[in-house]
Formats: sequence, C-alpha cells, structure tokens
Amino acid sequence: MRHRFLIPVWLICHAVSAQIPDLLTADPPTDVPGLFAPGFISGPYMERDMAISRRLDELFFTVQGPAGDLSVILFTQKRNGRWTAPEVAPFSGRYRDIEPFLTPDGSRLYFSSNRPKTAGAGARDFDIWYVDRQNGIWQEPVRLDGPVNTDRDEYYPSLATSGNLYFTAAYEGGTGQEDLYVSRPENGRYGKPQILPETVNSKGYEFNAFVDPAERFLIYTAYGRPEGLGRGDLYISFRDPDGRWQPARLLPEPLNSSQIDYCPYVSPDGKWFFFASKRSAPAPPQRWTAETLHRRLNGVQNGLEDIYWVSAEVLWKLK
Repeated sequence: MRHRFLIPVWLICHAVSAQIPDLLTADPPTDVPGLFAPGFISGPYMERDMAISRRLDELFFTVQGPAGDLSVILFTQKRNGRWTAPEVAPFSGRYRDIEPFLTPDGSRLYFSSNRPKTAGAGARDFDIWYVDRQNGIWQEPVRLDGPVNTDRDEYYPSLATSGNLYFTAAYEGGTGQEDLYVSRPENGRYGKPQILPETVNSKGYEFNAFVDPAERFLIYTAYGRPEGLGRGDLYISFRDPDGRWQPARLLPEPLNSSQIDYCPYVSPDGKWFFFASKRSAPAPPQRWTAETLHRRLNGVQNGLEDIYWVSAEVLWKLK
C-alpha cells in the first residue's frame, strides 16, 4: 500500500518545484557549510540523513518529529529540470524509518526501521532493511538476512563498492557504548559483523558512519571525547594502503559546532559533503516578540535539525 504524507507547512509555503531548478547548483557553498535547500529540504522540523542517486536526479531524506516517535523517509525527483515537491516514499509512512542508503544503480535502498519482523507483529527494535525497485516500482521491504540484525538496534547502513556493509550497533562485548561495525558479503549473504579498531571506536559513543565507496575514508560522529566541541562531533578516519584505519581526526569548526553534528554523507560524484546539525541561528539583539518568535520556531535553524552542505574538498584537506 502506498502511504501518503501531508506536505508540511513549510513545503506548502515555499516548496514550489519551479523555484528549485537544481538542488545541487543553487548557491553551492565552498569551505563554510551552508543550509541545504532551505524551505524545500531543510525546514522547521527535524531533517536529517539523506541519499542521492548517482545520476543526481533523485534524493531521499528523513523527517522526524521532535519526540522521535515519528520518522518518515521522503523523496524528491528531478523531472524536466525541476525538482518535485517531496512526498513520502511508497515503502515508508507507517513505522519509524530512518537513514536511507541508495545503491549506485538505484535498484535497492537500505534503511533502518523498527517495523515488525513478521506481518501482524508489533513494532520492535531497529533493524537494517532493504527495498528493491523493479520496473520503477518499489517492492515490499525485506529485513536483511544473516547475523547483522539482532534483538538490539542496528542503524545507519552504508555500503562500499566492495559490498562491505558499515553500520552502528551496541552489541555486547563492544569497545564502547555504541560502536561501528563492518559486515562482509559471504556466499550471497552478510557474514558476522566485525568491530572496527580503536583508531575509530572508543569507550564512548560512535555512530552514523558514512564510508567512501572505495573505503578510502570513514566519516562518523563520536560523543563524549575530551576534544569534542559539542553533544556529538564529526570525525574522519582515512585508510592507509595496507587497509588499516588511521586514528580518527576531529573535523574543525565550522564543520562541527557546539551542538550535535551527525548523519554524514558524500554525494555520489564526490563533490559535496552533507551532514545534519542542531545548530541554530543567533538570537536577535532585541527582545523576542510574538512575530519574531513565530518566525524562528517555524523556520530553519530553530534548534531542531537541518541539513547542511559544503564542498567535499574540506575532507581531503584533513588527510
């Protein structure tokens, strides 16, 4: 069944597709992060993780409610040179779905969801699922087979060209509270997850890792490290020629902020680095009024979450 989603107020007011000729060329930032598609993608709610097709003509992203009880994957497509108003993806809109990852050929999308393992059962922990597209139509979601999914939460799938699957979990015996793992394909299914080394993981929280398709680098968020700037900070680990992950480096300001910065993603063409952040606009110098308060709470940078983008060249400068 196709689940439809009432277009949010900020989309009704601002997201006329004719106003967005190209999401990826409209005021692109350089080395200072800027809001991504304000009023169209970034709005007054919690917009976070995203995925873009290799042809740069389709984009998926998650919108969450402030309490986290609502998580829906939306999509927009570029048609005749214009982007369509976002709609809820056909496979989403009933359970808490987050963190889409689209394969290069666009035929499969991975995501994390708390949907029940079997029909008729109640909602459960978050697992990694995938949905295939056949003849342009999304099929029913399938829970990933193999030892990856457990009775604990699994989050943020990210696949390398090799097929290696990187994700977040809080398994017993891990390095810290939440860790990053990789599972490699074996005989048509994914094998036992392997925890990434302590050059990446720590005794704290590591989560939401994006892996470069060639596995040259890994970008993720860590929380609670002494050098951190806020409630969660973006780090990058490069892999050396021998395949070893090097000690992760904290991304500098203004890539990181005093608020949580997470959900990293690099566009398929390697040009743009995206991430979500709870950073907010500065308070006005004058006393709040009903008008300015309403404008702030119903606009971008209101302290919930927005998506930011910047040239991916900032990442290679850290190597």
